[in-house]
Amino acid sequence: MARPPHTLILFDIDGTLVDCGTAAGKSFSRAFHEAFGVACPIFSPQEVAGWTDGAILAEVVRKLSLRCEDFDQRRSRAFEIYARRLAEKLALSPARELPGAGKAVQAVGGILGCATGLLTGSTEATARIKLESAGIDFRQFACGAYSEDGDARESLPPAARVRFAGLFGQEPSRTIVIGDTPRDVQAALATGCDFIGVATGHYDRVSLEKAGAGMVLNDLTEIDSLCKAVENSSRVRSRGKDFSCFLFPLM
Repeated sequence: MARPPHTLILFDIDGTLVDCGTAAGKSFSRAFHEAFGVACPIFSPQEVAGWTDGAILAEVVRKLSLRCEDFDQRRSRAFEIYARRLAEKLALSPARELPGAGKAVQAVGGILGCATGLLTGSTEATARIKLESAGIDFRQFACGAYSEDGDARESLPPAARVRFAGLFGQEPSRTIVIGDTPRDVQAALATGCDFIGVATGHYDRVSLEKAGAGMVLNDLTEIDSLCKAVENSSRVRSRGKDFSCFLFPLM
């Protein structure tokens, strides 16, 4: 009988695996307007990069000083509309798989002892829509954590670990987050995860390194470097050594 995996590799979606262009922002703004009856403020990509959708909605509500007795119902409706509008937009102009993304997911998922998952600020519904629009199979990921798991990004790694435990009988001994924003780095390090950055979003290598990333790839076509880093992480942990100060070497 095969031993269950012990390492969980969590991929961010936007800026890491796919590029949806302006479709997500426009769909979110329209959904908010339909649900709340007021125009949604416009944010720059850098302002909200790495935020969960729940956190973005909360910030919009704060900026507009909205007060409504049926807030929870409107919030739920906004996310339902958002998923529908996004699917419509991406059906006309599909999301783009970022270089090497699909092959990288398959490669690290094939490493002995590893399982792949998602760690994204998207809702579960929009995560599926984005990935499948770009031709990446949502079903290949063993588990994930989404905007529904908490507005703060730091809420997501613990949720992913709980789902991993539900599948494999125990939480992972090592969790590695792969993402493209400083907020991804901060959330990973704050929750005991290792982090590998990819400079395919709105932030360059220097920004990610300043945030604490020990390894940054230009993109996910650097599959050999990625796999070596994952294997080294798993090997150190499996020997029971302290990994708290380990920095991934740039291959």
